[in-house]
This record gives sequence, C-alpha cells and structure tokens, in this order.
Amino acid sequence: MMTKNLTIIFCCLFLFSCQHDPVLVPIPDARDAYVGKYAVHQTKNCYGPCDICHSVEDIILVVDYGTTDSTVIFQYREIPISVIESYYGYHYSLSIGNDSLHSWNMAGGLGCGVYIVQDGVRIDKNPK
Repeated sequence: MMTKNLTIIFCCLFLFSCQHDPVLVPIPDARDAYVGKYAVHQTKNCYGPCDICHSVEDIILVVDYGTTDSTVIFQYREIPISVIESYYGYHYSLSIGNDSLHSWNMAGGLGCGVYIVQDGVRIDKNPK
C-alpha cells in the first residue's frame, strides 16, 4: 500500500514538474516606427539658366522595409535607421521621426537643376 501511494505521488510530481514550451512573443521591428505611406507636400524650384520652373503638388510616398533589419528604403535610397532622423547624403537630406517626414534634394548638373523639398505626415503604417 505504501509503495502504491509513493508511486502515485511520484507520478503526480513528475507530471506537474514537466516544463511546458514557452510562448513565443514576436520581437518588435525597429523599422516599424518609420515605414508606411506618407502624405507629402512637394515643392520643386529650378535653378540656373536651363529653365524657369516652379511646381507644388501633394503626393503619397512610401517608406518601405530595407534589405536588412536595420535599413529602410525611401525613393530608391537604402538608409540605416540609426541615422534616419538626420540623414545626409550628396545634395540630399532626410529626416523621419514622430510620424513626419522632411526631405531635401538637389538634382541636376553644375549649371542648372532643381531643388525638391518634401514635407509630409504618415497616414498609414502599412507600406504596401
């Protein structure tokens, strides 16, 4: 009788002491703070003797996930998220933070070209 009780106690202890698989919680993606669709107010101004132009338009631009887990893609540029709040390139700057976007670009040659300024706010967190 004593061994039967010990066996039952041992079996109960064994069953209740088994570890269960932990619940897997997805790791948040740091790029989620920046990706999505942005409603952008874009201004273009020409410089130099090539042409005189000025245009203003409202457009939708997309910030998408980059090829690595630490980059995003905006207008064909892959930008590390570590510098996305103050990114500077050759004749280009970008700042994305707090659901807003500001971009400045100078395109063209030595004598003439265009300045493009874009200011916008994120309207959708899904880039697709």
